[in-house]
Amino acid sequence: MDIYFYFVYAVFFFCCVGNLVLWALYVPPPSFEMPSASFSSSARLSSVSKPAAAFSNVSKPAAAFSNVSKPAAAFSNISKPSVVVEDTDKKRVVGVKSAVLSRLKSTAVVVGEQRDCPSLFMPISSPERVFSNWVLRARPRDIVMLSPYDCEEDMLLLKAAVMGPHARAFVVGEAERSNSNQPRAPCFNATAFSALFHDPSFSLVYLPIPGGVQDFKYWEQEVYVKNRLASGLLSLRDLADDALVIMFDMDEFISGEHVRMLRWYDHPRGLTAFRVSLRWSYYGFEWVNPEPTEVGAIVSWAQLRGECGMRSNDIRFNMCGLSSGVVDLLPMVGWHCSWCFPDTRQFIAKIEKSSKLEDNQARFKDLAFLADQRARGLWFVDSQPHGCFDANATSVVA
Repeated sequence: MDIYFYFVYAVFFFCCVGNLVLWALYVPPPSFEMPSASFSSSARLSSVSKPAAAFSNVSKPAAAFSNVSKPAAAFSNISKPSVVVEDTDKKRVVGVKSAVLSRLKSTAVVVGEQRDCPSLFMPISSPERVFSNWVLRARPRDIVMLSPYDCEEDMLLLKAAVMGPHARAFVVGEAERSNSNQPRAPCFNATAFSALFHDPSFSLVYLPIPGGVQDFKYWEQEVYVKNRLASGLLSLRDLADDALVIMFDMDEFISGEHVRMLRWYDHPRGLTAFRVSLRWSYYGFEWVNPEPTEVGAIVSWAQLRGECGMRSNDIRFNMCGLSSGVVDLLPMVGWHCSWCFPDTRQFIAKIEKSSKLEDNQARFKDLAFLADQRARGLWFVDSQPHGCFDANATSVVA
């Protein structure tokens, strides 16, 4: 009996001690959290299928990118980090662009030698190619546009529809005297423009330009008008030094995507003076000259006031004499649609008002002659083919 008692007691004792030892040595298993809690900001960007929706209620969209170390990699997922425009206004802008392109679409009839040579055409470059090493800004800069106006209503509307949604302001200057230094009647219709662009995301500054040059020979009046465009920017409040000023003729414009990138990204060396290369067409977008238009076009607001001396034509003439720090935005980033009018009769008005006085001849102002030249893609001055036919040209205007 005593032996049995001691045996049971010993078993009980060792069980208690064993449990105490196991309790002391116990290590709890690791806890797990949801993986989304550790996502980086760049991972969040890459996983969003419709990033545009992420910006509809964000007042400072730039803050969403503050931790992105390689902004170029995010291009494909950033749809439009720009001023939000109401859906009705977006549709209206798209409608304006479609209507203008339809009016400008050539009724070209290719005769004789078939001049369909798309291999000669370089496509408009993708923003990723042009801005691959640029640096995302903390906040967007202002973009302002300058252009003289001489009844080019369709090109004005097209430029406003393509570039306007990414710009703060568009200065449109209309002179009392034509480029041939003759009196002209104003033709800008502010009421019609406002009706088409109701509450746009940019403001249009209409700038009447009085007077003209005294000693006119050839280009002087045109230079005078383009230099006066800069004064239209003085009405804009709080225009920052790094705002970009884009100086173009009315028939030249950059794609909306490239304007958006200029707004949101900085050159890696902080440069702000740019020449651009444009796809050059005439009579419409279908007849394409294989040679692009290359022109000085962009400086900062500080450079326009400083090196340019508020002479906006100097941007085009020689990039304001800047000896260094001028960047070529290559390859082509937009369009130059020369003599692009829906009505052949508008050719006559331009011939009579152009700086090129030698073109003001009766044989160049015959409507039947001009219509034939347009349809065949022949340059009316020498009746020679200077381009090839691209049937899909209007499909890439965006």
